[in-house]
Amino acid sequence: QRGLGAILQPDGPLLTDQGDAMRRCIPFLTLAVLVATTVLPVGRTAAARETYAHQEYFEHYEGTATCLGCHEDAAEAFEQVLAQAPDWRAARFNLGLALLNMQEDAGAEENLEQARSAFEAVLADDPNHLHARFCLGLHYQHVGDNAKALEYFRLVHEVDPDDPHVGYKYAETLITLDQKEPAAKILEA
Repeated sequence: QRGLGAILQPDGPLLTDQGDAMRRCIPFLTLAVLVATTVLPVGRTAAARETYAHQEYFEHYEGTATCLGCHEDAAEAFEQVLAQAPDWRAARFNLGLALLNMQEDAGAEENLEQARSAFEAVLADDPNHLHARFCLGLHYQHVGDNAKALEYFRLVHEVDPDDPHVGYKYAETLITLDQKEPAAKILEA
């Protein structure tokens, strides 16, 4: 199965049931791996990049309640990368992800707006980019526009109905909009 889970492990599933602590850290782990695969190539030699294990990131972030400083650092790094390579879609997506994860930081409204803009730019370049579409759903859900969030989650769910994270967010939004019957069908599938 290939889904949004591929964001963490391109050749495998998002998680191998390693407990609740790991599931609670998905946003932080996602950012850590994306930073490792996008930022490290800029600042490390090829040999160092090859030997740098993703496990180090998992060990660092596992059990972490918050890491706003990490997201701020990542956002700054991706902004620097984009200054040099403005058309690099992966860097633009990762900038949006870092900004989205800064939603509880000072200036959250501006961060969320910049995240939305980054994801929309990715979709303008690649209309089939499921990760950007899913993150726009998260953005709209967070700002309280559940009708827009529902549309983004629905579109991703149509393409990848087996992804449990997409199904959950889609069903959650349906429930918020008092559409419990379709939500139950998604959750039961």
